[in-house]
Amino acid sequence: MWQTIKNLFITTFVAAFVWVFAESETLREQKMTARLTLTTPAQARYSFVTGTDTRDVTVDVWLQTNSSRMESVERRLRTPLEVLSGAGSVPIVPGPYTLDLGEVLRENADLAELGVSVRRVEPATLNVVIDELETREVSVRLPSEITAALGATAVPVISPPTVKITMPSRDIARLAPQDAVTIAMPMELLERLPGGKSETLRGLSLRPPFEIRDAEKLSISPAKVDVTLTKPSRGTELTLSQIPVYVRVEPDQLARWNIQIAAQDQFLTNVRVVGPEELVEQVRNRTLPITALVSLSVADLERGITAQVVEFPNIPEGLKVESPTRSVRVNVTRR
Repeated sequence: MWQTIKNLFITTFVAAFVWVFAESETLREQKMTARLTLTTPAQARYSFVTGTDTRDVTVDVWLQTNSSRMESVERRLRTPLEVLSGAGSVPIVPGPYTLDLGEVLRENADLAELGVSVRRVEPATLNVVIDELETREVSVRLPSEITAALGATAVPVISPPTVKITMPSRDIARLAPQDAVTIAMPMELLERLPGGKSETLRGLSLRPPFEIRDAEKLSISPAKVDVTLTKPSRGTELTLSQIPVYVRVEPDQLARWNIQIAAQDQFLTNVRVVGPEELVEQVRNRTLPITALVSLSVADLERGITAQVVEFPNIPEGLKVESPTRSVRVNVTRR
């Protein structure tokens, strides 16, 4: 009796094992979703995209494999499958093509390693374009906001003034003759520069024209440029506590007249100097003296003028001198 039960148990176990093994080796067909990414070798002189200018496409694929491998297949299809130009049936010569996606997937090394049989693909075909790369020389310019801040008289020096831009021919055809690459220079960088002094900014990156920024395999050579520019000085001011007042007359009149400036008016006080930073700084360190001058003509002397307007001669353009005292009192007597 015991031997009969034992034999029955062994027979059942073996039958179950055989059934499980046979089930795992049974071929199953299942519909899955796959993402394909079109790629080109790194040094290729062409781009590879679909007919709608994209490098990615999603397809439904019916795969057949052993039940035990289905989970591994599903795991692999969670990431895109690479479709490399020049590999298998995928072309490499520039031009338009229609790919047989079933054939492309049957050549995929990852699916082959998993023992997968590709039964059907929808869509069955894919229109692609192999597009040769072209190179064009274009000019380099500063961003419009930087140019505006520098002013119309500023002449920045960009080195080199032109660069070579490379991209697929369909994209380079979108470039207009006036299009240029733009230096990636933020306004904050200009604001940090001192005013009135020539500065050279080295190794600034470049941005392609907006119309072709999405172009595949786009490259710019050289990728960086130098710019030499002078930032306009910001206006600043300085108050001079006092400056002396001088008298100017024709030399031959000095012997004929006694000229005296009123004691209270011999110095101007609180004279305000306004202008570019570098000029105001010259006034501050006295390399640019400010002189107050009273000019008296022969007619002024003859009629015994008692007051005269103060002038500030030889003031550089852009600098402004303001005094609370507009005129001074003078005493003129004949010798």
